[in-house]
Amino acid sequence: MIKFLKLLGKRTEAYYLNLGRARARQVLLGLNDRLLEDAGFSRRLLEEGVDSWPWRLDVDEAQGISANAMWTKQSQANSARTVSNKLQDSLIKLDATNQAAATAIRKSIAASESQAIKELSAYTDKELMDIGLTRDTIHEAVLFGRPGIDTPENGDRNAA
Repeated sequence: MIKFLKLLGKRTEAYYLNLGRARARQVLLGLNDRLLEDAGFSRRLLEEGVDSWPWRLDVDEAQGISANAMWTKQSQANSARTVSNKLQDSLIKLDATNQAAATAIRKSIAASESQAIKELSAYTDKELMDIGLTRDTIHEAVLFGRPGIDTPENGDRNAA
């Protein structure tokens, strides 16, 4: 059960991360090419999708843009900086939302583990022996599973 919750937590965290990136991508795709270039984003990478994260320009593209940027008007540069700052703020807010979701999931998993340890600790020694545990192995069994039953016999453990 704990493994399932950990897997669910990882999948949920990945989902929210991709959701945030997809939303940021939609905002960026709505901007004109000039603003994207000034902010350092590549439209080509944006159009490829979320898998092309972080959508930054290649060095060659950036050098070409630097040459073109010398001839832009000051108002366009200020506008681009404002948009870039807003985008950065939006990305930071999305990241904070993702972090909050991940923290809530971690707390839920910790509470579930604590509840499982408390429940197993209430068992008698005989009941623990029936399920292949001792008082000393309760914590380990909750975190990693029982050897040969919930985990491989060779002792490989993949704790999060």
